[in-house]
Amino acid sequence: MAEIGRIINSSSEISEVYAQFGEVVSKLLPCDRLAITMANMKSNESYSAYEWGVKVNGRTPGVLFPLKGSLTERILEDPTVFFHGVTGNPKQADFVPLSERQKNSGLQSFIGVPMRSNNETTGTLMVHSKLENADDERHIRLLSTIANQISGAISNSRSRIRELDAEESRSAAVRENAVIDETVRIISSTLNIQDVFDQFGATIKELVDFDRITIATIDHEEQSIAVKYTFGDELPGRKVGDTVALNQSESYAVLKLGLPHFRGNIDSAADARSPVDLEYTELGFRSSAILPLISRGELIGSMALRFRRPDAFGDREQSIINRLAEQIAPAIENRVLYEQSLESEEAQQLLAEENAAVAEIGRIISSSADISEVY
Repeated sequence: MAEIGRIINSSSEISEVYAQFGEVVSKLLPCDRLAITMANMKSNESYSAYEWGVKVNGRTPGVLFPLKGSLTERILEDPTVFFHGVTGNPKQADFVPLSERQKNSGLQSFIGVPMRSNNETTGTLMVHSKLENADDERHIRLLSTIANQISGAISNSRSRIRELDAEESRSAAVRENAVIDETVRIISSTLNIQDVFDQFGATIKELVDFDRITIATIDHEEQSIAVKYTFGDELPGRKVGDTVALNQSESYAVLKLGLPHFRGNIDSAADARSPVDLEYTELGFRSSAILPLISRGELIGSMALRFRRPDAFGDREQSIINRLAEQIAPAIENRVLYEQSLESEEAQQLLAEENAAVAEIGRIISSSADISEVY
């Protein structure tokens, strides 16, 4: 027992010493599999935290399974109980039948006891054997003693893992914010966005992978949408400057509702929802993320990402892309307004030239009573 305590407390990362722990326990008890199952009360799930010996399908470390109806739930409800696993019909209250997955792994019996830390039941410690009825009361007492001895170390290890996970999450969030800030800085650094769009796209790929990204703007009067910027795979008929009717575009439903739309497995023509969508599908694209660009309450266009890999945009990627769309929309609007001002200046210049030409014609025609002299 002292050796078990020494092993478990020799590392803050239990997984590093769990195999050694299992070897020692197998010398004390009939043991072909040793498993620690922890409970997650918030999600009403449990999971195998550590295992040694025979593998059981669906019970590998990290795999979640429902807490309801499980032995772990029964032990959490009454931590004074323990269980014998048997292959036949149980004849006593603390005897339960083995699951099919346990029997399929060649296991014939098990015993399970609660693990408690700080007066709280946190999970179960189970020993499985390939022998029928391999355990007796002495084994139960011994396993309970082992559970009591290691529960504190297991709890501390899980707390440390949660701390490390939280620290990694904070570091990841800091990095994501920095990359997003840099992306917004790049696209806002010039009114000639095409000059920096490759840099913009490459920076986004540091956080979210994709094969192609497109930004398009809407002409509300013409009910059309024009491709303004692209990065990644080139596609025929989908180049900068190309315009399509709004109701024929991949962005139509998104722009109509003003909400982002993510699709994860577009693998046939039946999945396509527009002519453009069908073209992308035929070219092998399987995932899409299409987001409206909204600035000062006005819908100005869309940002679309495509990937040939299915299910490419998970919760993390969706969160990042949503933030990007929100933050780059003002820069895109500024570019649209700039183009409109240039068009207005050109129109005014053209009108002035036309007026000057008309005035000159009038002057010439009026300069002589004999039109043939000035014609």
